[in-house]
Amino acid sequence: MHLNKNIKYLRRTRSWTQTEFGRLIDASKGSVSSYEKAINQPTIDTLIKMAQLFEISIDDLLFRNIAEEGIAYKTPPIPGRVEEPSVQEMNRLLKLRINELEREIRRNNPDLADELGITG
Repeated sequence: MHLNKNIKYLRRTRSWTQTEFGRLIDASKGSVSSYEKAINQPTIDTLIKMAQLFEISIDDLLFRNIAEEGIAYKTPPIPGRVEEPSVQEMNRLLKLRINELEREIRRNNPDLADELGITG
């Protein structure tokens, strides 16, 4: 099995520290370190998170020496998975739209605006 070497190799190719990688897979820095040293093995759920994060198959993650052999099968991004910048952009756009709607309510129906606590 090549799991410990692959975790370390893939993490380093992305310039992630053990702490950063741990946050992404909901694990501590110590857990990541123990996976990379083959002291402990990740749970199935954690393996799935890793494979999804690295966009590779679990088979490759476990059984292939990725540093030497490369990736046999790259998994496509998960449909419906929203990346962080997209979420931030959507939040920004939603706030703008809410502000527009509040201005419209204040202009068209001041009594309703007062009732809803929309000031401005």
